[in-house]
Amino acid sequence: MHQFFSNKKLIILLVSVIVCLGLIAYSITEKSKLPIVQQFSNDITAITGRVLSKPTNAVVNFMESVDNLKNTYEENQLLK
Repeated sequence: MHQFFSNKKLIILLVSVIVCLGLIAYSITEKSKLPIVQQFSNDITAITGRVLSKPTNAVVNFMESVDNLKNTYEENQLLK
């Protein structure tokens, strides 16, 4: 157990993760107290992110399909 606590990088990482989780939990509980302007900007940002993610995900899925087809073709050529 002594060796675990002697690793300073691990302790710093652990404390950082705990602090980040605490900040996330605090920001979630304080959501109702946000100013109207910040709530509006958060809503607009979320909507924009959803709208932009749909075509981006479609392109990524298409590229993965093309890559899968290419791999299948190469495997078939090896099997022949």
